[in-house]
Amino acid sequence: MHLPDLSVILLAGTWSLVAAFATAFVLRRRRRKAVRSRLVALHIGGLRPQPVSSARPRLYFNAAKFTAIVARRAPKLVERLQHQIDGSDQLGKLTWVRLLSLQTAFAGCGSLVGVVLMLNLGARGIAVVILLGALGWFAPTLWLAQRRRARVRQMTRDLPTVIDLLSLSLQAGMGLDRAIRVVSERVESPLSDELRRVLGDISLGLSRRESFTRLSDRLQSDDIRLLTTSIVQSEQLGTSLVGTIKTQSHQLRVSRRRAAEAAALKAPIKMLVPMVLFILPALFLVVLGPAGINVGLALTGGGHP
Repeated sequence: MHLPDLSVILLAGTWSLVAAFATAFVLRRRRRKAVRSRLVALHIGGLRPQPVSSARPRLYFNAAKFTAIVARRAPKLVERLQHQIDGSDQLGKLTWVRLLSLQTAFAGCGSLVGVVLMLNLGARGIAVVILLGALGWFAPTLWLAQRRRARVRQMTRDLPTVIDLLSLSLQAGMGLDRAIRVVSERVESPLSDELRRVLGDISLGLSRRESFTRLSDRLQSDDIRLLTTSIVQSEQLGTSLVGTIKTQSHQLRVSRRRAAEAAALKAPIKMLVPMVLFILPALFLVVLGPAGINVGLALTGGGHP
């Protein structure tokens, strides 16, 4: 490969890395500035208002401009990143801008490592550059998806307890909003956080149908979607919400029992591979090893010359 081509690739990777870190730095500085301004407004910590310069830093302007371009040119990308963050435990800690910055930074680092390896591999290193760049780009989203799946599994495990407490609260004469608030305060679970978020959406003026629909869209869980659908239909049709919750609890336990039975039936098949690869060879070695040693000694005359 010619030197100019290598220089272009190296320059592109370096620019991506610098741009990602600059964006992350500017966003962190912006958050600190917002917190400081809030503390000044509340007169906390002995802070006093300071004169603010009218000229914005050029780096901040470029980062804001880049963010606006991405939001305008790739709205589906922004929506997908925000959806991944909403369903994970990083809501409030991570924004789509930071996630995009992390993707760019990791992709730049992977490309730089690929360029270094390409110096030794020659033209075949182009595939390594592309592979490492793609791996760095998708690494943050894969990590976020793994955190999201773990959180949904935990909420699914806590769902029967939440449903039972919700049923008891409704039987005690509480309304649905009050029952959800009591359950979310008594149960320590990510599902409680999501229920509090539903109550926050309702307090902001959204209907129960829209709030619970947002909940099911965020989590993408069949059990939670079935619960939210049952609550919404019960409210629309005017049926007993207590009976609906009890029916949902019974169906959830039946589905759990069937899933456990299916997993138990699959256990022998899953045990077949480690048994053939690890257990049976060791068993044959222990059982047939001494006999094989005796046969070998007999064929060689007992080991004597």
